Amino acid sequence: MAYRPRSFAKSPLYRLLQDHWESFLGVYEEEFQHTFGALRSVTERVVEKFMDCGNPMNGFARIRCSECGHERLLPFTCKCRGYAECRNMLS
Repeated sequence: MAYRPRSFAKSPLYRLLQDHWESFLGVYEEEFQHTFGALRSVTERVVEKFMDCGNPMNGFARIRCSECGHERLLPFTCKCRGYAECRNMLS
């Protein structure tokens, strides 16, 4: 099975957060806080971590095959396997 690099910006969750996270934060207090309580600070940190995960602008390793010379860039990731695991790491 060949390795296929993840395209961090193409995931539906990434696009949703990229398009709407700031707007959500702007209306949360007025629209949702009375029902769901204050937005926990860990939530914002997890979203920020997720948005940076796999972004080559945040660093990468250059991998080169010693036999054929083919090179590939491997972006660094946050090492989380989902929102719940990141939340647990930051709590």
